Amino acid sequence: MTLTLLSHVSRAQRNAKRCAAEPEPLRTPPLGRSPYPSPRAAEGVTIALFALVFLVPAYPWLSGAVTIPWDAKSQFFPQLQFLASSIARGEWPWWTPNVFAGWPQISDPQSLMFSPLHLLLAGLGPSVSLRAFDAMSFAYLFLGGIGIILFFHDRGWHGGGALVAAMAFAFGGSASGRIQHTVQIISLALFPLTLWLVARTLDRASWRAGLAAGLMAGLLAIGRDQVALLSLYVLAAYVFSHWLTRADGVASMRASFQPLVAAGAMAAIIAAVPVVTTALLAARSNRPEIGYASAAAGSLHPVHFLQFAFADLFGGMDPTIEYWAPQSQIWDAAWGSPGLYLSQNMGLLYAGALTFAVLISFGLIRGLAFAR
Repeated sequence: MTLTLLSHVSRAQRNAKRCAAEPEPLRTPPLGRSPYPSPRAAEGVTIALFALVFLVPAYPWLSGAVTIPWDAKSQFFPQLQFLASSIARGEWPWWTPNVFAGWPQISDPQSLMFSPLHLLLAGLGPSVSLRAFDAMSFAYLFLGGIGIILFFHDRGWHGGGALVAAMAFAFGGSASGRIQHTVQIISLALFPLTLWLVARTLDRASWRAGLAAGLMAGLLAIGRDQVALLSLYVLAAYVFSHWLTRADGVASMRASFQPLVAAGAMAAIIAAVPVVTTALLAARSNRPEIGYASAAAGSLHPVHFLQFAFADLFGGMDPTIEYWAPQSQIWDAAWGSPGLYLSQNMGLLYAGALTFAVLISFGLIRGLAFAR
């Protein structure tokens, strides 16, 4: 036993000398692990940086030097002003005498009365400034960027990627091209927050997270526009993808059943009345008369996807260039008229030629696009 003990001691001494002579190998943290002392610290730093960087491109509007034009002021600002005036007079804003012989504001998706931030702004006083109205649009885009950062954080992805993605979301083609359509901006901004909460509901099988997700999904559905509809489709697809891609698919489905029921019940409570009243109004409008064939002919043409890599390729935002993309007089003269027309800025999908090259080279050629 003594010889065995001496042998172990001798071996330990040799190992100690070898470790002292050889440098310790460099230990790199796993991919996605934050260098900050705590996850919350990393999240806070990313959000703080996003707030600072966000103010740079948003400053001209937040300062009042310029204003968001077109439909934002001709269609949506009067709606908010009516809401503020009604609240100041102590009247319910469900109906307005100012449109036709009267108009059900509660049924109108453009009324903004179900937008939390605009409702808060309307409650501050009987008049609303153009600057404050614009600030609400940027506030929603900022909250949407926060939703992307939170989604990144829950997955342990790098904070730098979250910052870039949040800025691309808040000031990219979809947001900048449609900034004048206030309700669509609201729906666009609510989507990342809803996606984050739905993902958390599924990952944690938490009914509390489900209630929060349902609240946000209900607010998203209240938008009652095409952006909200497409967002709800994506959320549904995300839930199915979560079930199908997990090894414990059946168990995951069972675990998420109650949280998703809670989410659905909360969303129904929030959105039922506005959605039903809008459906009743739409039944008496001329919109259902537009057939699918006509609507599809006027939808996004595949050629518009070239703008993913090339900014404003067709001159939709350049007053010195005559717009020549599909659904324009130049294009239709050569290829025929679709019957319905897009706004020139509806096809703005720019993400950059570098982004496109990275997706092709690393995503498709190397197969990383299909990796988890």
